[in-house]
Amino acid sequence: ELPQKDRFLILKKPFDNIEVQQLAEALTARYIAEQALREKDRILREAQQIARIGHYISDGRTGQWTRSETIDEMFGFDRQQEHDLDDYLNLMDPQDRLSIKDKVYGATPTDSSFDQVCRVGRQSDGAGRWISARGRWERDANGRLTRLIGTFQDVTDGFESQLMLRLLQTSVEHINDAVLITDAAVVEQSGPRLLFVNDAFVRLTGYERAEVLGRSPKFLQGENTQRSELLRIREALAQSRPVKVELINYAKTGREFWVGLDIVPVHNAQGLCINWVCVMRDVTAQRQANAEIERLAYHDSLTGLANRLLLTDRLHQTLAACARHPVYCGLMFIDLDNFKEINDTFGHERGDLMLVELARRLLTCVREEDTVARFGGDEFVVLLKSLGNNAAEAAANAEIVYRKIAQVMAEIFFLHGSEYRTNASVGISLFGHEPTSPDELLRHVDIAMYQAKTAGKNTFRFFDAAMQQMVDERAWLGNELRRAQERDQLSLHFQPQFDTRRGLFGAEVLLRWAYPGRGMVSPAVFIPLAEQTGLIRDMGDWVIEMACRQLVAWTNDPVLDRLTLSVNVSSHQFQMSDFVDSVLDAVSRTGARPQRLKLELTESTLIHDLTDISQKMAALKARGIGVALDDFGTGYSSLSYLKRLSLDQLKIDQSFVRDVLTDPNDAAIARTIVALGQSLGLEVVAEGVETLEQKDFLTGIGCHAFQGYYFSRPVPIRDFERFVAQWVRDNPGLGD
Repeated sequence: ELPQKDRFLILKKPFDNIEVQQLAEALTARYIAEQALREKDRILREAQQIARIGHYISDGRTGQWTRSETIDEMFGFDRQQEHDLDDYLNLMDPQDRLSIKDKVYGATPTDSSFDQVCRVGRQSDGAGRWISARGRWERDANGRLTRLIGTFQDVTDGFESQLMLRLLQTSVEHINDAVLITDAAVVEQSGPRLLFVNDAFVRLTGYERAEVLGRSPKFLQGENTQRSELLRIREALAQSRPVKVELINYAKTGREFWVGLDIVPVHNAQGLCINWVCVMRDVTAQRQANAEIERLAYHDSLTGLANRLLLTDRLHQTLAACARHPVYCGLMFIDLDNFKEINDTFGHERGDLMLVELARRLLTCVREEDTVARFGGDEFVVLLKSLGNNAAEAAANAEIVYRKIAQVMAEIFFLHGSEYRTNASVGISLFGHEPTSPDELLRHVDIAMYQAKTAGKNTFRFFDAAMQQMVDERAWLGNELRRAQERDQLSLHFQPQFDTRRGLFGAEVLLRWAYPGRGMVSPAVFIPLAEQTGLIRDMGDWVIEMACRQLVAWTNDPVLDRLTLSVNVSSHQFQMSDFVDSVLDAVSRTGARPQRLKLELTESTLIHDLTDISQKMAALKARGIGVALDDFGTGYSSLSYLKRLSLDQLKIDQSFVRDVLTDPNDAAIARTIVALGQSLGLEVVAEGVETLEQKDFLTGIGCHAFQGYYFSRPVPIRDFERFVAQWVRDNPGLGD
């Protein structure tokens, strides 16, 4: 016998006696095995404690009972006291105890094991626990019971969770609202997948469970599902927070129905979202009922239009919006001139039919954001939003709406096989820049309407006398503009364009209207008028043809022949389907060189069909005609537009050039446009250059092409040609 601490040293010392050597080796091996066995026993005890499980052995002949420490802890027994198996079984609920004892003491050759979850009251404190009891009898060769081996495991947490889960599942299955449970997959990927749906979901949607489990709930969405509400859901899921929405879903049959969704996250012990629970409630009937209540409260029962109450509410909203962001809006009061005669002569039934048809026609004359209301009897009121930022523009747009209304009212009404006609007197009042109230506005349009009746009916009047004068002036000016071309009142002026390297390289062609007795009419007045009256097509074609003829007239002059003429093209003109053909026809008919012609488009042109614009530009470019983007930076430009369009030139708007020396923002914009043009290989021309300092600044940032009063004002053709001749004399080297 060696001291325990020396046993490992035995093998390191050689022994002369072989038997002693063998004995030492055997002792060492046994010690190592004992150590390994003790380690395994320690690991087993720790594992059982973690798993809340313990093992026991009961000898069937002697009744000797051995168990692991975990079992005593589980049942609340003192480890130092001796207990047999019955002591532990007696702590179980009576029904469970009888069942277990029957299997322990009544085991048969065919039924010698058991597995049962039992309710146990701990011996130490009576606390209730759920214990999984498992056991199996071993038998000898003669079939006699030898020993019982088994385990007890504390499954309280899991078993109670299962009980609660079954209780919740039973409850969920029997409620009327649809319930969905999903995982918490990343929203940006496939989205959460359905793990559970109840019977109410199946009844509501028509989908069976097997059709939907594992899929994203997106299959319930459709054409009319509100994208704004889906975005709210998406943001909530991304932030793991609850959300409530109402939106349209679609059943398996394609039927639309409204649902109220209440979506909440489920978090694990670490606070991570692991599931989503959604309660889906069919609110279709409720929405329909609310819509009907609102319709009855806010809409005219005969025509379906807004009634006085809804109109007043929307007037309040519009006035509040104007107080935050001033813009001109309009109110129209429409009174039928002869409706009483129709009503009295042909009866109220036909009168009502006329009002219904008139309401339908009025709706076709306005935008979606506008409001048409029946004010009572044969009176209608139209609320027009966002007519313009200045009074003249707003008045012009209001008049356009009136013309549409007058046109649809002039059309024959077919009622019960008979034809009827009517017309109306219309009062208009603009508002938005001065504080007012709905009642005051309604008084204004009522007064204006009576002014229209006094003027002979079937016409309109603005409430403001000055505004009415402006409208009359505009109507007169439109008539005069139609005759201006016939009377040779229109002419072309030319503004030179210069380059620091090339000198004089071209000119911009500008249309001017000289009206006898009134002088020059501003293009800012007559160009929009031409667009609104449809005259812009003929005027635009005339300007292009005259520019082409001028190019041909210069072919014999070596200086003038190398100049390029730039012609402004209206957005309305460019949108015409035969625009390219008309330009090419003018070039061909006059014999002008297309390389000397450049068309200037404003940024407002780009808000239309970009594919059509791109095709037209490419067709012009293919024939050698240049295209410039005018007033760059003031409208709707996008860098993606510039990449797709066949442009040759960008023009810096004069609003940026004017203050380029004093306003850092304008200077920054000018630098950006120049850099952008250089990177895209486009020529950049600065408009509105009025001083040498502006020119020097622009040259310093890389802009080498200019036009403006510093060089010359727009002048008639003869003055322009004299200017060119003088410039050649002053700059003999650049004039070659």
